[in-house]
Amino acid sequence: MKDKSVILVVDDQPQNTELLEAHLVPQGYEVVRAASGEEALKILSDTQIDLVLLDIMMPRMSGFEVLEKMRADKKTRLIPVVMVTVLKETEDRVKALEAGCDDFISKPFDRHELLVRVKSLLRIKRLHEDVEEAREYAENIINTVREPLIVLDQNLRVITVSRSFYDFFKVKPEETMGQLIYKLGNKQWNIPRLRELLETMILITFFPLSSGIRNWRK
Repeated sequence: MKDKSVILVVDDQPQNTELLEAHLVPQGYEVVRAASGEEALKILSDTQIDLVLLDIMMPRMSGFEVLEKMRADKKTRLIPVVMVTVLKETEDRVKALEAGCDDFISKPFDRHELLVRVKSLLRIKRLHEDVEEAREYAENIINTVREPLIVLDQNLRVITVSRSFYDFFKVKPEETMGQLIYKLGNKQWNIPRLRELLETMILITFFPLSSGIRNWRK
């Protein structure tokens, strides 16, 4: 695990990046600077970044454009992004949220607010990483099981299935992943008794399919 979280500060005004760095470095963060959107994207492709403080109003490539490119890239799409801006119009903030912004800090920014928001987002990022690691571990276990298995999220959409599931039911990942369980296999799982059971569950559901659906029809 890294000793320090790495924060990328993106702003075309040196005085702004220097001020942010002066607040962050004493708190134990490592700060990387970028003076343009293009430079920021290059750094993101080459360096492991934990959080981005992103100015909106920059020449050539705006913060909106940088954010959209980040969210379109598998490598950077989950990095928390805080927009640092003087913009206060609701339309601008909605545009940033739609592009995938996680939070805002208005200029001139408050030191305490900055540090609280950064700490909070980094904590959430670590939790997401722990969940992802647990998910990968669970998938590895699932794929060792010979019986067909399926994993659903809280909305009863498929998030993982075992390899034996595809072999047993002769389906493809694109027909399965992200689908509601009731719509799988020409809606063969759309069974009232099964729906009643699953819809009472809140946590992620692990549901064995080895016995087939006939038991649910009895």
